Amino acid sequence: MQVQISYRRLGNLAGALLALAFALLVLAPGASATTIYACVNKRTSAARIFTRKPRCRRNETRFVFGTQGPAGKNGANGKNGATGKTGPTGKTGTEGKAGPGGAVDGYSSSEPKSIEFTGKKEVTILTKTVPAGSYVVSAKTVVSSAATAGIKAAGVCELLDGGPGAELDRSGWDAELAEVNPASFIGEATLSLQAAVTVKATTALSLVCSDLSPDEDAQTIAAASSQIAAIQTTQNL
Repeated sequence: MQVQISYRRLGNLAGALLALAFALLVLAPGASATTIYACVNKRTSAARIFTRKPRCRRNETRFVFGTQGPAGKNGANGKNGATGKTGPTGKTGTEGKAGPGGAVDGYSSSEPKSIEFTGKKEVTILTKTVPAGSYVVSAKTVVSSAATAGIKAAGVCELLDGGPGAELDRSGWDAELAEVNPASFIGEATLSLQAAVTVKATTALSLVCSDLSPDEDAQTIAAASSQIAAIQTTQNL
């Protein structure tokens, strides 16, 4: 398609080209072109407009117009909307599982003095009586030995529930005595014991120790700073 229009009274070339583009849109409203081309006479400003890329004459200048302008800048962000209403309260969740048994009461006993058990079996170092119930029990004692020669000392302590044979836990010590002076050898160790127990009646919890040294005649062995603690719980798992 070609349209020729003369603009004798236009003051500048840019105005003429804008009018030509508008004229093309009026004359060819059904055209599908998205670009307009114009060949404008350099002397007379006469223009020839095309919907396809033309080959302009020597005395003409070619111009190109887009029928669709560039996208405008993004508008400013709108204001935040009003806060929505609070939703309904959710349903009550299912009940959780029961937690582990908690502490109900506590019982303890201590014996700071040294109690010798040289050459003996199951010497009672300390006892604590507790009522029926479930307990977490702990005990500790410091076992020491002294001798005039560098010999081996050995001992074992037991946590009992109600008397001999009812063992809850045991801890032992076995070591060569260390020389501290000529003809003076010593050694010691802290023994710890613990257990969980349920008793159906009032019961005496006991800490007993036995001498297992191979040469009992050459040394002494004893327990000191002894303790028993029993924490009563709702139940033992």
